[in-house]
Amino acid sequence: MKQTSWPDVTPINQKNYYTDYMKRDDQILALRLQGDATRDRIVQAAKDRDRALAQSGRAEVPLVIPELQPDEAPADAAAGLDPSKVIVIHPGSQNLRIGFASDALPKSIPMTLATKFPQTEAEIHEALPRRHFEAKTQDQQYGEEWSKKYNKMCSDLKLEMRANKRKVLPNSKELVLNYNRRTEPEIIQTHNDPLQIDWTDINNLDDPKSSASCFIGQQAQRVPDDSQPKFKLWWPIQHGVLNEDEYLNAEHLFDDFETLLDKAIRQELGLTKNSTWRQYSCVFVIPDLYDK
Repeated sequence: MKQTSWPDVTPINQKNYYTDYMKRDDQILALRLQGDATRDRIVQAAKDRDRALAQSGRAEVPLVIPELQPDEAPADAAAGLDPSKVIVIHPGSQNLRIGFASDALPKSIPMTLATKFPQTEAEIHEALPRRHFEAKTQDQQYGEEWSKKYNKMCSDLKLEMRANKRKVLPNSKELVLNYNRRTEPEIIQTHNDPLQIDWTDINNLDDPKSSASCFIGQQAQRVPDDSQPKFKLWWPIQHGVLNEDEYLNAEHLFDDFETLLDKAIRQELGLTKNSTWRQYSCVFVIPDLYDK
């Protein structure tokens, strides 16, 4: 006698288990759209050719265009698609990756832009960690609790060195301080400095008099803090979502995001003329971690 009235579910036979879900190209919307666009382009080209022949008086039998099967359409579309005419855009919280589909590696730039602002980020936010230059002793600088732990570690180190029969100088700290005080610092020349930063020249703006002019990417991060006029960094995306907390309104946020993409296409990909943009398609990549 059954314990329940619920019907038993027959287990799937793994030997005969088969499905074609998301395994065929015609099940992908992007490939179907490419196939439809290719089919329309072929039909339009045939109509234009027939119209030209009819006007010239040399009418011919029109070319019969075979109906493309669903499995064949995406393949023909992919075969006629030039990867160098496809722009791939992958935005992120820290970096923007952009490039052509034919490139082996994308070009990556910081996902930020700098615009003119009354205050810099250093003036808006307090510097962390906080610096207390007026402190004279360790207790005043780090606190009494830290000094206790430091003194205990020093005593443990001296005991360990004595146990290993290593000599401990009583004035070792003073010797180090005196040596550092007497030693002159070595000045590294600019042409030999591997960590030399090329600061951004704010006079290279497209329109210095316009408040909408900005720098993007690495140029934005290398604007000096003491520049005149002052600049502020804006990050349109943070933690996988649009950075609405930093912006006062959505229009400002969307304008910065559009400006960042526009300048990245012009500067990184070299597409400076709007008339050439019609020849290109775009693939916008949104990771699963982002809020779509």
